[in-house]
Amino acid sequence: MGNFRNEILDLGYDITFDLVRDCAVRQLSVYSLNKLDSLYNDLERGKGILDGDDHLNMYLKCFGKMHKAKLFAAFESTGIIDCLLKEPWEIEIYDWGCGQGTATICLLDYINEKGFSPKILRVNLIDPSEKALERARFVLSKYELLYDVEIKITAKKFDDLTVDDIEDIDGNEVRKIHLFSNILDVTTFDLADFTHLFQKSQIGYNLIICVGPYYSNNQRMNDFIEAINPDAKYVTFERGRGQWLKEWTISLRVVGYKVKNIELPEDIRKRITESQKRKQLFAGYILDWVDGTLKGSEYEELSKPLMRMLAAFDVTSDVPMELPEDIDPVLAVMNNIITRGLPTRASEYIEKIFCNSFKFSESNKSDYVIEYKGKGKATALEVFEALHVIDPRFSTSDYNKDILESSFEKSFITGILNKTDSTYLTQVLEPQRWLSSIIRLPDNNFGKDQRVDFALQIPYLDDGINSLAGFIVEIDGKPYHSDIITHIKDTIRNGAAQKNNWDTYRLTESNNISFVQNWEQENRYSCYLQTLRKNYERRLEGEWKDIIQSVLSPFAIARMEVLLIQAMITGRLNMDSPRWDIVVIERDVPCAALAIEELKKMYENLSSLKGEKKELPEINLTIISNKEFADSPLHGANRPLLKERKNHVYDLCIDISMLLRDKIDCYPIESKSKTYYVVRSAHYQKVQKTILTSENIEYLPLVSKTKKGEYVEISAAKEKLKYFLNNIFRKKDFRPGQLPILSRILSNKTTIGLLPTGGGKSLTYQLASMLQPGVTIVVDPLISLMVDQYNGLMGNRIDACACVNSTLTREERSKNLGKLQNGELQFILLSPERFMMEEFRNSLCTMSDKNHVYFAYGVIDEVHCVSEWGHDFRPAYLQLGKNMTDFMTTKASVMNLNGGNIPIVGLTATASFDVLADVERELTLGGRLSVDSDTIVRPEMEQRKELTYKIVPVRTDFSAMMNDEEPYVLRAYSEREIKEAVITAKKAKILEILDEVPKDLCEINLTNRDTAIKDFYPDLFYEKGDDELYQNAGIVFCPHAKGTFGVKDSVFSLSIRPGIASFLHENCMDMEIGTFVGGDSPDGDMQAFKENRQNLMVATKAFGMGIDKPNVRYTINVNHPSSIEDYVQAAGRGGRDRKNAISYVLFDSTEYIELSINNIIDILTKCELGQQINWLWNYRDKFVLAEDFIELCKQNGCSEREAKAVKDSAQPYFENVDRNIELFFHNNSFRGTYKEKLMLYEMTYNIMNVQTRNIMAVQERLREEVGDEEITLKLNNDRNSIVVLSEGGNKQYGYLLLEGLRDTYRYSDYPIEKSTFVLSVLKDILSEYPDFSANWLNKPQTGLKTDEGIYKAMDKIDKDGYTYVTVTWTNQIDTDPEEYKKKIIKTANEIADRYGWNRIDEVRYGNMRLENINDFISLLNEISKKSNDSNWLIYHANEELYKPLKRLFWSKRDKDDTDKAIYRLSCIGLVEDVTIDYLSQTYSLKIKKRNEGEYYHHLQRFFEKYYSPERAAQKMVEVRNYRSKTEIDKCIGYLTGFVYDTLAKKRRRAIDDMRYACYEGIGNGVESLKEFILLYFNSKYNRKGYEINGENYSLSDDVNTDKRNDVELVEKYIEAIRIDDSGSEVDNVKHLYGAVLINLRDHTDNFSLHLLRAYCLAFLGTGENEVLLNDFKTSLLNEGFKQMINIYETEMIFAFFDKYIRIIKEICHDEWINDYLKEVRSKLSLAIYGSWFIDFAEEYTKQ
Repeated sequence: MGNFRNEILDLGYDITFDLVRDCAVRQLSVYSLNKLDSLYNDLERGKGILDGDDHLNMYLKCFGKMHKAKLFAAFESTGIIDCLLKEPWEIEIYDWGCGQGTATICLLDYINEKGFSPKILRVNLIDPSEKALERARFVLSKYELLYDVEIKITAKKFDDLTVDDIEDIDGNEVRKIHLFSNILDVTTFDLADFTHLFQKSQIGYNLIICVGPYYSNNQRMNDFIEAINPDAKYVTFERGRGQWLKEWTISLRVVGYKVKNIELPEDIRKRITESQKRKQLFAGYILDWVDGTLKGSEYEELSKPLMRMLAAFDVTSDVPMELPEDIDPVLAVMNNIITRGLPTRASEYIEKIFCNSFKFSESNKSDYVIEYKGKGKATALEVFEALHVIDPRFSTSDYNKDILESSFEKSFITGILNKTDSTYLTQVLEPQRWLSSIIRLPDNNFGKDQRVDFALQIPYLDDGINSLAGFIVEIDGKPYHSDIITHIKDTIRNGAAQKNNWDTYRLTESNNISFVQNWEQENRYSCYLQTLRKNYERRLEGEWKDIIQSVLSPFAIARMEVLLIQAMITGRLNMDSPRWDIVVIERDVPCAALAIEELKKMYENLSSLKGEKKELPEINLTIISNKEFADSPLHGANRPLLKERKNHVYDLCIDISMLLRDKIDCYPIESKSKTYYVVRSAHYQKVQKTILTSENIEYLPLVSKTKKGEYVEISAAKEKLKYFLNNIFRKKDFRPGQLPILSRILSNKTTIGLLPTGGGKSLTYQLASMLQPGVTIVVDPLISLMVDQYNGLMGNRIDACACVNSTLTREERSKNLGKLQNGELQFILLSPERFMMEEFRNSLCTMSDKNHVYFAYGVIDEVHCVSEWGHDFRPAYLQLGKNMTDFMTTKASVMNLNGGNIPIVGLTATASFDVLADVERELTLGGRLSVDSDTIVRPEMEQRKELTYKIVPVRTDFSAMMNDEEPYVLRAYSEREIKEAVITAKKAKILEILDEVPKDLCEINLTNRDTAIKDFYPDLFYEKGDDELYQNAGIVFCPHAKGTFGVKDSVFSLSIRPGIASFLHENCMDMEIGTFVGGDSPDGDMQAFKENRQNLMVATKAFGMGIDKPNVRYTINVNHPSSIEDYVQAAGRGGRDRKNAISYVLFDSTEYIELSINNIIDILTKCELGQQINWLWNYRDKFVLAEDFIELCKQNGCSEREAKAVKDSAQPYFENVDRNIELFFHNNSFRGTYKEKLMLYEMTYNIMNVQTRNIMAVQERLREEVGDEEITLKLNNDRNSIVVLSEGGNKQYGYLLLEGLRDTYRYSDYPIEKSTFVLSVLKDILSEYPDFSANWLNKPQTGLKTDEGIYKAMDKIDKDGYTYVTVTWTNQIDTDPEEYKKKIIKTANEIADRYGWNRIDEVRYGNMRLENINDFISLLNEISKKSNDSNWLIYHANEELYKPLKRLFWSKRDKDDTDKAIYRLSCIGLVEDVTIDYLSQTYSLKIKKRNEGEYYHHLQRFFEKYYSPERAAQKMVEVRNYRSKTEIDKCIGYLTGFVYDTLAKKRRRAIDDMRYACYEGIGNGVESLKEFILLYFNSKYNRKGYEINGENYSLSDDVNTDKRNDVELVEKYIEAIRIDDSGSEVDNVKHLYGAVLINLRDHTDNFSLHLLRAYCLAFLGTGENEVLLNDFKTSLLNEGFKQMINIYETEMIFAFFDKYIRIIKEICHDEWINDYLKEVRSKLSLAIYGSWFIDFAEEYTKQ
């Protein structure tokens, strides 16, 4: 033990558990994070045997605090422990599975804290680890309480113990305390054998204290308590995650036990088994008309807890009901389908039966959904009353009197109540209910847990977890009853515990029951009790009988189904038997016949989908009914009996009642059966419902694929799947494209699926998940999407679902994550960042390791975010594939079955081929995720007929800005003025569109009749309907959240820039307008918009993902989106009801140039006219429109040809407001290779982490001492104060003025006692510091240094080892803007001094503002202004001159920079894992030190996702030759350049593609635009495996799979246009154009694609569109033939050039073509021979 022993010795007798733990933690401080991680893994999450000092120390470090908290909770839970310790009893302590004696140490600490001095005779330590025992004895020997006390150690496993090992000290007066701490969840010893040994060795009184973690599927602690059968239960306490301290769970029992006799193990085992014969289960169906009748009525809210209570039912059996660990997955799926909601929707089969039987409903006529609406024959009141179950036929003569403990209790039931008009209460008063199920124990007001005589819970206020209201009746007047009354009455009176809102009545005189009449008068009880009384007095006949059956039989049917499945799972019904004999005793409403019939259908359909022709065995069903319901049509062809057959032996007998509650009746069962189940309604919910999990089912394919890549439905399989579509989601049929995706998902393979907006992509994963026995995690990018999908599931009555997001409180998040961990959920929706949190990962591990809950699917909704947002600002997406495979455990993986990895499902509505390919690449990064050629499922995208795309040209009027003195020059001092002019024109156009929308829709209705809006009245388009809700809605999409092009106003100190919403509020007074920007809560305007209380939403594109609102009739994009994918996503919000809608895009094509110094320099350099155009300097810093530029040139003496030459040179510098807006986002995502390399250099060599401020240290201490991990201290420097916040900053404890430490609670959101406690602790902490002013608290802690980089950290570990490096989200430079500015000015002035330029002078020229400067040219421009010196811009291209300034400027690292750097390091295998800590705003990087060449290998694998193995190998040759010192530097340096050559160019091209679409829409109309978009997504030449005459003509295969880039490829597809008879040549060219555009995204340097693009443009014509003309020229020469120079010989190039040009001349008839083709040959010659001449000249010069 070394230093640990010495430190303990130094403590003397002043020893506590906390000090012991501190010593252990200090021993570990010398180890690297790598070593600590290894030690932690060895612990197996606390299960491993502690066999060494390091492991013992690590256990205390990781689990010590939690362990102590549980033990002290036990010691403080009941007064019996204090009584035992403070009395002069002789005590013997047994610490079972003691480890290093933690439980005994904590008990001694508790004794010392209380000041007790018991006489401890001996301490017995039992544990298999000798090392742990040695330490335990050593530490305990230092406690003064144990001076001269024997400490006996036994190093054995429990199953190896003998009586001699553990025999107690003789004497009945010795009291023994047994500590079972974190040991009873271990399953490696037999409880019955151990209890037998315990009885033999432990004579006298035993106080047994059991603590451990709570696991939903581990009942060992309960079984142990049943095994010992204690005399007294003092405490029973269980809390899951989020229900106790921090995120810990606890299971706690304290019992008293005096051994009376020694039982045989088999008898003990029988007792354990008996306890397993009672179980609470959950199931319930509800008919549509019943649900619809209650919805919107005054009874809707009250009916919810009633139905939840009805869904719970108690089962008593003659056999154990525990389920085996391995469950047939088909049966698990059936169980989960039935219990998916409490209650859930009945199947179509059941709906039809009830519709035909009772005529309360009728089927709707919808083409899409299956629904049975009520006819209005039954009222909401009648339905509500039917939910109050009670049997009017029940007599007290049939009461189960055996359960009553005294004659008084029996007299109360059979005598007193039976003689009053309150006889009905005999059915609802639950006898012998445990007190711990009513009030929250442990509670020191009670000595022990006990049963109350009678209890009645009022369900109206029951939330499914807490018993919120009811009353207790005590009959006997036992002494402890007064304690109960006093405690509960006091609780109610002072309002401190409303959750214990129970009244207690003590009956001492058996004939005085006046309080019973008062119950029905109290508001809390009256409605419930009066309804029960009313139902008790009703006869089960006529329409009431039909209503009862319609409301309650669906619940009973579901109960029957679940119970039968349980019987199948446990083998009570043998699946291999040819026949089952089942008898069902229906005490009231019918259910058996329908339940069995439906189970047959469900099982047969599931088996068929699985490829097995299996049916359930033949079922011989005998129904024993009752006279009231024997004639019910629900029996179908089964003729029920009224009496049981006594001589027949059945396989299974089920006695079921809906109207009777558990434990009340004693009806006899006369039928003989191998197994019995008695089913009754529950008095209250005892446990939480959990789903059943097993290994995934691999289903048969639903589609086949043709050679042309088209999907063909397999009709037989489709019909089987339709059964579940119809019954779970009530859809009549699948939408186009759903089946191919479902087919792939259900085969348990990674799937990336594309469906159009409104195509039902959510249903694909939801249906697939319902057909698998496991949990599905759904990752959504936005809170609004999570909430939308959650509401969708709940709307389908699938309530086994939850969200986790920042809008929830900490308690709500913990509660939902606890549900996930315990297996209560089938779906959970969360963000990708959750997977980067260590705590969440641990929770996922607990699910499988401890709770045996397994996953079915990991779903990534809006999966295009993996590609787009992953590289922009959500790096968690890039780790998602790896994290899902690492932490989502499937049952198959535990069973070591093939394909055990979690199947990942990615879904999107708008991703093109290249985006989907990107997604595929990113998901496989660094993980075990496998993909194949069919991973991307991209069915032919359905053309949404109801959607009209319309590009609206906006012609900004710049005439007011024209300079009279300088023609062709704008009077503008900055780009902002031009933007203001454009947005002004666009705002006016929005108003025009709003006026035209009704008319446009009216015209479209006439042409698109199939999707026409019914009863459409243009004049009423913006009006509310009779229900005071809007019938139509629209969305305006803005590119920014705030500002002139934004949703909301930008507010500055001296001005306001109004957003679009403000403008519309002012000009559309008759409209209700809401706003939404990313990060907004889904409440508020979003909810109002969805509920039709608002009819116009102004939003950012975040609103364009997944929001499903059926009546959006139009969308308006203020600016064109950044890609066609983004546009289709936004447009897809319209027409979700499959009715006509219009998507408008405002497009301003105006281009302009700013003749800045740097632009003029570049134009002069490029233009062949050189000094002849020095006149440009006359227009320095002026703005000129592109359309006026030629005239400006002519005005300054240029000829027409010269003017065109100048404009060609100036072309790269022409700007456009619309394009600039998208480029702003693009440039923010891709900040340049220099910037990224600097960030990587910092990470690897010298990390400049943000130093922790003093206030963070104070905050950390406050969290620790108060126990609130979410406390945040918000500092206000101006007011010298602190606000104390919690729960994500949403709630406030109070406000502290630092001068004098004065507190105030004016805006506190917590009880005043809690708030004052928190602030008093804060004041105590601050008082310890000599200075606690705001200024000091904001300063960094002293003594902190810059963190070492990754290289230095790696130097400390061996090869193939790993370490951890902490990186703050930002660096020091980013967090100190003033210091950053000083350094910039200092460096700039040094340059100025060196070259004789003007220094920066803020006094004369104003303060230098750096906050909005995002590029280096802008910085130089600012310096030029603040120094009044143009040299800064004249020499802007001089890299060497600006090197120090540039390095400093780009060295600022924000979170986006950090995220990108981590991703680059992950690509080469250096960063193996990343976790995130939001409280400290840091990442923890797991760094892997690999052998030489392994980083190259990882990078090569990365390249192979883009290239063929041969091409990737060529890339690696370039990597090895890269100019850097180390292997890692070479890899990340080359990779950074690669990213910009591929991803950055691809994103830029996406913007251009969207602009081409706009030109297409303006030039050729709406139909042409629609076709352009359709072919962009659906080009046949981009389909995998597409064939013409048996030959492959898939451009995607050629370019992506075969990596082709050759002249033969160009010839192949030009030939395809002619020979492909599946379409006309024009159609074929359009398809080819779509395929080329998509593939160019991924292959920007592929000359073949560029030449094919030029061919398509020539064929289709460019007209007068200069943009398309320039693109033709660029594709033909610069990107096409010039790129062939380094690949082909000159002769070959010209031969192909001549051939290609002949084709172009044949297909293109534009006037300019002949002159240009002559010109282009000359330019190509110059490029070829010019490069040769340069090479020659350089070689000549050398020689």
